[in-house]
Amino acid sequence: MSAVLSVPNFPFFIGTIDPKVGGDVPEPMTFELNIEPQFGLIRQTVDAAKRDALARVYSLGSMLSTPLGRSELARDRFRAVLDQLTLLLPDGVRGKSMLEVGCGEGDVLNELKIMGAKVSGIEIGPQGRRAAERWRIEIYADPLEECDLPGQLDCIYSLGCLEHIEDLAPFLAACRRHLRPGGLVFHSVPNFASAMKTLRKEDLAHQHINYFTPASATRLLQIEGYTDIGVASNVAGNELFMWGRYSGRQAPAKAAAQDIHAATVELSDFARRLSDSWDAERRFFDATAGAGRSVGIYAGGFISAVVLGQQEYLSFYDGDSSKYGQCWLKGLSPIRDPRTLTANPVDHLVISTVHHYGAITKFLIDIARIPDSIRLHCGFDSVTCN
Repeated sequence: MSAVLSVPNFPFFIGTIDPKVGGDVPEPMTFELNIEPQFGLIRQTVDAAKRDALARVYSLGSMLSTPLGRSELARDRFRAVLDQLTLLLPDGVRGKSMLEVGCGEGDVLNELKIMGAKVSGIEIGPQGRRAAERWRIEIYADPLEECDLPGQLDCIYSLGCLEHIEDLAPFLAACRRHLRPGGLVFHSVPNFASAMKTLRKEDLAHQHINYFTPASATRLLQIEGYTDIGVASNVAGNELFMWGRYSGRQAPAKAAAQDIHAATVELSDFARRLSDSWDAERRFFDATAGAGRSVGIYAGGFISAVVLGQQEYLSFYDGDSSKYGQCWLKGLSPIRDPRTLTANPVDHLVISTVHHYGAITKFLIDIARIPDSIRLHCGFDSVTCN
């Protein structure tokens, strides 16, 4: 079956890297999305070459986002996740047995431990060893499907993990097996409905196998036999929380034909608009570079830089101080503090994360005090002049 969406020369992002060190990062590969028939999920096509590349980057401890709690921006996300989790657990987390799948460096687990929960984690990357040593928490290095956990759990949760799992069915079966009846399952995943609406390209990644919308997240939990199902997005809308309580019964059949059709139509529309968007970006780059104008991109933009072959013309900025001096990808210029734009302005500054456009422009104008000469772009389609 041919892919609904296909992008050649798509960069392999593993998280920001030290430009002096680089890293064993795979070369760009074709990126394809289709509709998976069992759950009706938008899903990346994975072949043997992609599987080998993924195994390599996971062994390096790939981290697509900043660990929760390690920066001011990450702390906001950290708090939102904890608030949602504690709200869903009757009488709070104290005394509850909780397992985090894909726990990374263990910051959330440690906070729950401080709050009185009985916690453990799963992390197949090298971060797990650091988490166990740092927080003195039991961290398993095997996938959940292969773990022999003591007793049944009150809660299994994951934060930015479910989208990475290639074979969802055995993972979901393991969740049911390790949860007590009435136990809570909670997952935080990128909200692909938001990404499709805003054409946010940074949500596309070779490491993201599954792409969730509120409708497909709900359907997945229904198919898995959960009750009290809920979905909610974070304030910015780019993250999706999904949860349900284990009913104690086996998972039923599969997604209905009409759900598969609706997901296919939705993805086809996104593929068309994405192609149009890249055409618009190409025209933008041709016009600015051709006129000798300098271009900076705020919070991302590295995918377009590679796909459109614009690496040498761009500078990159971000509000997350932990990224300063790092590179989005090997060969790109280091990420800079936006306050440096005061002394070294660019002609155009494209804000890649359009869902944060208002907050970012307020910061740039009121706090970073960028010059009035810089033209701010909300993505590549609309322009706001200071």
